[in-house]
Amino acid sequence: MFFHGESDKDEAKQRHMDPREELQTLANTYDNTDAVETTPYHRAVSDVLQHFEYEHLPEPLRSVSHTCSDLAHMMVKSIADDPELTRGLHKLLTAKDCFVRAMRVAGPRPDANAKDVVWTRHGTKATEG
Repeated sequence: MFFHGESDKDEAKQRHMDPREELQTLANTYDNTDAVETTPYHRAVSDVLQHFEYEHLPEPLRSVSHTCSDLAHMMVKSIADDPELTRGLHKLLTAKDCFVRAMRVAGPRPDANAKDVVWTRHGTKATEG
């Protein structure tokens, strides 16, 4: 093989490198670790959990979303990584989106007894008495 210069030799070496090294080189090229939060959960679970953020929402939408977020995090902490966990989180995410839209459009129930359920900054809580 005839090389015209050092860059041609480097290019030829790269074309014949070990596949594992090639994959690592490719991964380093597209590495974006600053944008990825490391979690102890499977990536699919972490990907769904990011959609349960609620800080950006105004009240009372935040409270509704926070309640669903608490449930999602409770399930993730209680159940080992499994495709059914991810499926359940997706379904809960869909339900959360519906609840938030319903609260935005219809608002709280006019006949809701404020003594039974209070929408707070941290979700709902039952009142005593």
